[in-house]
Amino acid sequence: MTRQQLASKRGEDETARPKLVIFDLDGCLWRPEMYELVHFMGNKGAPFRPSEHDRNVLLTVGNEPVQLLKDVREVMKELFLDPQWKDVTVGISSRTDAPHWARELLTKFSVRHDSGEFVLDDLFRGPVEISYESKVKHFRRISKDTGIAFEDMIFLDNEYGNCASVADLGVTVGYCPGGVCKGIWQKTLDAFSASRQGTVVEL
Repeated sequence: MTRQQLASKRGEDETARPKLVIFDLDGCLWRPEMYELVHFMGNKGAPFRPSEHDRNVLLTVGNEPVQLLKDVREVMKELFLDPQWKDVTVGISSRTDAPHWARELLTKFSVRHDSGEFVLDDLFRGPVEISYESKVKHFRRISKDTGIAFEDMIFLDNEYGNCASVADLGVTVGYCPGGVCKGIWQKTLDAFSASRQGTVVEL
């Protein structure tokens, strides 16, 4: 299907959504990044525990705080609760230095809402690529395993090099150097709806 046909098709349905949403982890969803814990904070990470003073913060065994960035909780809440996203798969592509720590954080970072709460791991039920291979290899595997075309995906990452290489595959990519915020989230969705696949979206 050509881009013009995609635009025409999506123009008929303003609520068109990607089939797959993929997020990076370190520096995109949370900070500090795992390499900072490994190399600059004494290699002290897991087991993580909630802070007694702030439920939104997790502490390392060295008492360093780890927290979700900007509007991450609001975006995750939208994806988890809004019926518009019920048929959309959410996954991960991360080159973190400590995959086991990242996986633990996913099970411990919680998002509260009016009727309860969920942990990030409850949302990320799609493909999970956490390895030091390139993001291009991650996405090629994801597309092969899911059968979802690159043009039906969006991706958010805080490193421009990753964004550019994945966009070259045909994915609509949001560049969020300071972490996921509502502005870049919405602008990336708008770019997808406008059939701007293969582009890097910036604020």
